[in-house]
Amino acid sequence: MTAPLFNDRLTELASRIYVDLVRESAARSEGEMKSPAEAERLAKLSFKLSECFHRVLDELNAENLPKNVGFTVQLDDISKWSTPTGKP
Repeated sequence: MTAPLFNDRLTELASRIYVDLVRESAARSEGEMKSPAEAERLAKLSFKLSECFHRVLDELNAENLPKNVGFTVQLDDISKWSTPTGKP
């Protein structure tokens, strides 16, 4: 089985955006969608907005992640800090 093109978090948000866009469009056009092409355009827009939202969210979260995760300090490193020449 192949993985879906969009992950669940994108699809979930896109579907909620789509419902809101369709509701707004129907309210403006007195209860009916203008055409199937309009519905498809709104669906594509929903996925684009969802991708954009999650990309920005990931960037903001990355700023809050710890830096230098692989950095380790050994006892030898600490002893070098306490000598003026850097040699024990």
